[in-house]
Amino acid sequence: MFACKDKKLHLVKCLQRKIRIWHEAMSPVPWKKSCEWKSAELFIGSGLILVDTNRNQSLQDIDEKCKLEYTDIFNHELLKSEYRIIVEGEPGSGKTMLASQLAYDWAQGKISDIDILILLPLRLVEKKTLIQALYELYTPQDRALSLADIQSVITDEGNNCCFLLDGLEEYNGGRDASEVTKVMKKSKYPNCKVVLTTRSNYAQGLPSCPTLKIGKFGKEQRNSYIGKVFRDDKDKQMKVQKTIEDNPFILDLCRVPVLFVLTIHNIESLERTEKVARITPFVKNIIEMLCPSMSLEFKANSGIPDKQISGKLSLAEIAYNGLCRGFQQLSWQKNFIEMNVSNSENWLDSGILTVVDSNAALVDTSDQNRTLSDSYWSSKSNTSLSGAAATSATCQNTEDMVSLNEDKKKPWFQSTATKTFLGQAGSKMGSKEAYDTGFLAKHVSLEVKFLHKIIQEWFAAKQFALMMSVLQTAKEQRKFANERLLWVDPADLHYVLRFSCALHPHCFHFIGEHLVERYCSENNIIPEFIMDCLFFCFAESGGDIGPDVIGVIVKMCKQDIRVHSGDGRLLHQAKVSLLEMASDSGISISKVYLDDVIVSVKNDVLTLNSVVTLKVLDTLTAIEVSRWDQRLEEVDYCNIVKYISKCSLLEEAYLKFPSQPPSLDKSTLLYLKMNDVKVTWNIGSRVTQKLDVSTGTWMLSEGVQLFSTEQNPSHTLKTQQLISYEGGIIAVPKTGVTLEIPSNAFLEENKHCNIEIRLLDNSNIEGNVTSLFNNSTVAVELLPNHLKLRQPAVLTLPHCLKLKHGTTYGAEVFISHHEQNDKPEWKRQHPSTYQLNEKACVITLNEFCWVKYEIDDRIIEAKKLQVYTASKKISTNAKIFKLEVGYYPDLDSAGKLLKMNRNWEVAEQKPFLFLKDGRLPLQIQFNEVVPPVWEYCTPHDNPKVISFQTIASSTESSCPFILKRHNEGPSYCVFKISQSKEYIELTSPLQVEEAGDTREDVGAEKSQFKPLCQVPSNMGSFEEPRGAVGETVLTNRTCNAAEDIYETVQHGTCEDRIQVGPSQYGLLQLHHTELTQNFYWNSERDKFPITFDDDNVEGQGLSLSYSTLNKIAMKLDQEDPLGHDWKELADELGFSMEEILIIERRGRPTITVIHSAVKRGILTCPRQLKKILQKIHRFDAAALIPD
Repeated sequence: MFACKDKKLHLVKCLQRKIRIWHEAMSPVPWKKSCEWKSAELFIGSGLILVDTNRNQSLQDIDEKCKLEYTDIFNHELLKSEYRIIVEGEPGSGKTMLASQLAYDWAQGKISDIDILILLPLRLVEKKTLIQALYELYTPQDRALSLADIQSVITDEGNNCCFLLDGLEEYNGGRDASEVTKVMKKSKYPNCKVVLTTRSNYAQGLPSCPTLKIGKFGKEQRNSYIGKVFRDDKDKQMKVQKTIEDNPFILDLCRVPVLFVLTIHNIESLERTEKVARITPFVKNIIEMLCPSMSLEFKANSGIPDKQISGKLSLAEIAYNGLCRGFQQLSWQKNFIEMNVSNSENWLDSGILTVVDSNAALVDTSDQNRTLSDSYWSSKSNTSLSGAAATSATCQNTEDMVSLNEDKKKPWFQSTATKTFLGQAGSKMGSKEAYDTGFLAKHVSLEVKFLHKIIQEWFAAKQFALMMSVLQTAKEQRKFANERLLWVDPADLHYVLRFSCALHPHCFHFIGEHLVERYCSENNIIPEFIMDCLFFCFAESGGDIGPDVIGVIVKMCKQDIRVHSGDGRLLHQAKVSLLEMASDSGISISKVYLDDVIVSVKNDVLTLNSVVTLKVLDTLTAIEVSRWDQRLEEVDYCNIVKYISKCSLLEEAYLKFPSQPPSLDKSTLLYLKMNDVKVTWNIGSRVTQKLDVSTGTWMLSEGVQLFSTEQNPSHTLKTQQLISYEGGIIAVPKTGVTLEIPSNAFLEENKHCNIEIRLLDNSNIEGNVTSLFNNSTVAVELLPNHLKLRQPAVLTLPHCLKLKHGTTYGAEVFISHHEQNDKPEWKRQHPSTYQLNEKACVITLNEFCWVKYEIDDRIIEAKKLQVYTASKKISTNAKIFKLEVGYYPDLDSAGKLLKMNRNWEVAEQKPFLFLKDGRLPLQIQFNEVVPPVWEYCTPHDNPKVISFQTIASSTESSCPFILKRHNEGPSYCVFKISQSKEYIELTSPLQVEEAGDTREDVGAEKSQFKPLCQVPSNMGSFEEPRGAVGETVLTNRTCNAAEDIYETVQHGTCEDRIQVGPSQYGLLQLHHTELTQNFYWNSERDKFPITFDDDNVEGQGLSLSYSTLNKIAMKLDQEDPLGHDWKELADELGFSMEEILIIERRGRPTITVIHSAVKRGILTCPRQLKKILQKIHRFDAAALIPD
């Protein structure tokens, strides 16, 4: 036995010896049979950036002291005291190589800050503890150190120990209660430093800690590597550098180290190939260059699986099963590959598959215990630049592999009852024989792995696309994609998704639907890394907006689209392509952020730092542009505002620059005034100026909150008061918020104190958006922050909820003590410090801070709303009248929408109780005009239905109703507001101005009601102009044409729906689309009942009213925005895939399908339709059809 000191020395020697053996045996270019370089000779470390993970940062935002080298991880002043560090990087960015180089430097004595460094590839850890994995990987065969010995050395506080954990995305040990999670939470080894490497966005569930992002391979790193590879040929170095820099696509790819290495060592072959602009054909070219004999096979087979030709598994099947089955398998035993994979010899000779030596001695398999020891280190002799190591994960029997030839009766994810170690041991005996022996062979065969994981992802995508291609119908493809994609994590395997979209024409449709449906949060926000994945997939698919993908594109355009300076050319091109095609297709684009990315503006075209250009977006509604490095000049600022003025549907523009705003010419001001664009100019964090488009002057405004990437809640209302030692009560006017401070509450040095209360904007307060609690309470900031009190103060915060009778519990109070520019860190308070009543939550505080509270959804019965009608008077000769019917939470601080539109008059306002039970939507129905001198322009859009989710997640909103005059005389309009059978009525007089009224704001053309948000109505279309989904929008630029348009619809001269689309003058357009003869639908015919012919009822027609049909369509179209249900209905009625795609483009698909089926004679009676709806499990829609 060793003494404590000897144990440590012995462990250190074992670690250093194994790390040196492994690293010095590595080959940076394993596909070359005779490699003249060592990894240490070609290693070029990418820079590291210490980032703030709570907010988006551009390179200009990052302090120079946060830009580090890999050698700074252990000794930099910002990281010295940190015990948990995460290193993030994109696929192929060199995370594994960085970890191995760091370990090698320590083994060579170059890092003195760490006594013991343990490098552990997480794919080898699996469900073991770190000590068990260390014991099996590093200790020699004589086992001089026991597990207990190693444990004592590691946990000795006198030893400065570090775990270097590589590859979180390849870890098969689970997440919630795994070894890695425990270690990162410091519940294990709290005194050990831990450095974890992972792919970007993959560590989001782990505790917050310093995060280092691996920077891109810049020009300096590229030239340094090229100089090492071609060190004796200066001309060759210059030629290679020129080849890369002259091709923007290749230049962008070379930002990723592994793709750069593949490019450099195949540069001559790439020069002879056709230039490509997408990554999929690039990788395909690389594979064909490495293995030329296989390129003919790709073309010869043309979709025929290798297994059908050779009776063996294809390499694509092996790759797919290794990545897309819910676990990570990156290596297999060589004899397994040779026996079961077609053309294995060619793949091995080419370097696509690399061979690694493995001499591991396996122990009793009946205990499922495997000894790794020397196998890992000897296996590293052919590792690529990324440093990816071979895993010893066992390979499933071929019976358990996903294949094109699998039995259709077998469930997709069924595993065989007994699993053989054939892939691991290379034995020819079956699983039963292997397990009967109790032991496997002591020495296993060589291991095989892919050149790099990106190459494996390409082959896996090839298999996925091939399996999609054999499915005949869209229904089968959707089902297959949704089942299989559950196992594909886009944070890890986004290359699989991107390659698949390029290899199969319909993959983007189903992959996009799956990602949107799975990752869209309950408040309809898609994470940015998922958005980036969708953009890449769109670009790889060819970048066309076809009828099958229109729904996905609409969902994407509803999100905030951010274009960052560090995105790279490929991502910039993908985002710009989608934005421009969406604009050309008339799809509304919600918000676009251009962060430090514009380098010049000419002729209404923005040029980004990647040399990608962005033209005017006609359907864009809001934009924010920022750049802080003073690269832009005044002429650029003028051109940016001119660009903004040309976006015909733009409502708001926020410009954030370091200098004063420019003077604008009359033409630009005219466009801005005509389009009614609000322009805000922000200098720094406080100076804000708003443009007066009438005069062209910039008006200084303080405290204006922009929509931006800032994390801090905005201060909407505040009050300030000097309080003496005698105490007092502070109330924020018209909010119900009060703070009572008792006497002698302050410390001696604070006998008098200036107290301030600020209300926080609820839209920025985190909460459960599925609960009616959301946006139903008030949150505040009490200043000065951290003020200590001798006696507790009493804070009263109101709410607008109806609670269950007798409930005095069910609330949680949270406080935060964060700095002004930091994100709140909410901490839950003890229940004894607050009490909930019917109208407010009363909280006792011992110090000043940020305060909010949440109410348990289980004790909530309803949300109290105020509903109202509002309108403006119009001139006596006007023929169009617009009203707004809206709602807001019944809080004194609410009603911002009405405050923003002070020139609109509230006609009537009533309280409304929005119930939680049943989660029923709110319906706003136009009822009648008394007397009927006006009529509703779009009766098919009545009632307007606002979902339960929308009421829960939004603060307030309103719906427009447009009326047309056909007679003279005073009248009033009646609306019904309901959630179930009970309803309330609201009225609004239709007021006209007297002839002598000289107010400027008369006429419908100036009556635009400015919304806070849009509310989806019951009839959605895929093209969403300015207002609510599917609503006919009459803006202040379009009302002049409204009368003619209405007459066109009334006389039936236009069969398509009215929509707002882009045009040069911003006028409302009619979108005429040729309907095929197979589909029978128009806006006029939808107003009348459908008649079914039923031979069983003596030839009499049975009618289905428009009201019933409208409700069925509402349920299928609105509640399922991706269209799964109506497509199933169409499929059951015998519509082909091509017909479904045409119908999808039309909008209102359910009505089109039913009309067409009746006309064709497929639907003969309502009962038949009812049975089909029940068959597709839409019992709620079927219940609308009477028996």
